[in-house]
Amino acid sequence: MATKHREVYFIQDRLPLRWWFSESKERAEDIDNVLNLQRDLITLIAGYVDESGIDKGLTQLLAQQVDMAVNEYLASHQVELKIIAPRSDKLIENEVTLSSSGMGFLSEHAVSEGEVIEMEIYLTAIETSVRVVCSVLDSRASSDAENPGYWLRTRFIMGQEHATKAITAHISERQRLALEKRAIGIGANKLFGSANEA
Repeated sequence: MATKHREVYFIQDRLPLRWWFSESKERAEDIDNVLNLQRDLITLIAGYVDESGIDKGLTQLLAQQVDMAVNEYLASHQVELKIIAPRSDKLIENEVTLSSSGMGFLSEHAVSEGEVIEMEIYLTAIETSVRVVCSVLDSRASSDAENPGYWLRTRFIMGQEHATKAITAHISERQRLALEKRAIGIGANKLFGSANEA
């Protein structure tokens, strides 16, 4: 099911953007560490139900308390959404792969894995510019001689729900337009096919 979700909310696009190194690296890493701890604790709690027969209600209560503590932490350390409109002149069009959880794009410079960067992206389908904080997953030299540089693959730091909703809206609109265009093309082929048969 998760694989289908990622396929649905994933596109290749060309978008105006710019990026810079984030000054909030420690905060972003802290958020990631807390979310990883939350996942590990809930997995551990769930494991005790099977191994030691602890009451299921108690483990659910413990898991809820972990969730509440994490949500309180995220609320107090949340990365703020910054929506900027109209599009900035500083943005440069770039080939990208975009999903609701991260983005890949071509950069002139290599960036170390784990670096935290901020990006301004103009979402053309919904005519909105957003700023997001991302963690760099990897940086690889481009194999395309016509497009030298480094392909950066990033993941959006958690706690930016408004920004990721805007990105998801852009992706959905792009997919809707692509399906519409495809349907029109299929309809035209059928029409011309019928005419040729006649």
